[in-house]
Amino acid sequence: MRERKASITFLVPGRGTKPVGGFRVVYEYANRLHAEGYHISIVHLAWLYKTNPLLAGIGRYFYCLFFYPFHKQWLPLAKGIKNKWIFAPVSPLIPDADFIVATSWETSEYVAAYPDSKGKKLYLIQADESEFTYVAQKGQVQRALDTWRLPLHMIAICTWLKDRIQEMGSASTVIFNGLNFKEFYVSTPPAERDPATVMMLYHFSPHKGCEEGIRALRLVKEKLPALKATFYGIPPRPEGLDEWIEYYQTPSREKLRELYNRTAVFLSPSHSEGWGLPVSEAMQCGCAVVTTNIGGFRDFVSDNVNGLCFNVSDIEGMASSLQKLITDDDLRLAFAERGHSDIQQFTWERAVAKFIHLLKTID
Repeated sequence: MRERKASITFLVPGRGTKPVGGFRVVYEYANRLHAEGYHISIVHLAWLYKTNPLLAGIGRYFYCLFFYPFHKQWLPLAKGIKNKWIFAPVSPLIPDADFIVATSWETSEYVAAYPDSKGKKLYLIQADESEFTYVAQKGQVQRALDTWRLPLHMIAICTWLKDRIQEMGSASTVIFNGLNFKEFYVSTPPAERDPATVMMLYHFSPHKGCEEGIRALRLVKEKLPALKATFYGIPPRPEGLDEWIEYYQTPSREKLRELYNRTAVFLSPSHSEGWGLPVSEAMQCGCAVVTTNIGGFRDFVSDNVNGLCFNVSDIEGMASSLQKLITDDDLRLAFAERGHSDIQQFTWERAVAKFIHLLKTID
């Protein structure tokens, strides 16, 4: 007799209609677990808290209720996955399952309070969300941190998060994110790229450090006038962005791979990351990388081994690292080759196998 595969519910905050890294990870797990025979439901929430504006929640709910199917399918879900859009995370609207997975601090409190019929409870932790700007603006920093003390089986996507969770008095299992090597790969050898090309993700949130990245690039431009920079991001082109910086709003995966493959150096000035997905994608495509020395990069970027690292907000250090890689062909190509080799270990096959093993061992 064939073993019955378990049912799993992922509870996610919001619509997931834009290519944000946290949603991408959840959708990848959903697709791949579905392919392994698991019964998957993804529940998207319109109104997370009673402290949020009720009318805004109602408007968001009805807008997506009618128009959700017509949004750009930036990461299509497999047929057979139940994709639900509900107004609020009240228990009657949540399907019964063998497992339920919180995917953000907002959803974790609800999952912890659900009855056992909703499944054994897991918490996929992809970042220290207490550091997010909107969390501070809402005065919810301690509340977000306190979710790491909830009675849930916690999954950290990187080593530094596991250490932070342990400091809060809880245990977690580390399952590194998987990467899609069919989407991102080397199509133009690094040696054939213009060494004075730099690429960066643009995000309006201060914790991404983008304004500091722009200032560092301007310093490099003064010394190396041939510098060319390419930014991409979800927002429209920022007002006042230097004319010599190209900008692509929400590029397709194919276009993004093309941009990586015409770039010599990828820059990330982030103050905080769970797992720096754009940096790992750039490494897949053969870019040498320059990053802050934060935990979100530490599992795959090692200073002076496969990239260069600088202190958060150190604009001079950032500019110096960029200039060093642009002008030193041997070093840049060595880091590009080593980084491309090192990143190959982070496969989705390994991540899903560890996730399934965890499911089978939870009491």
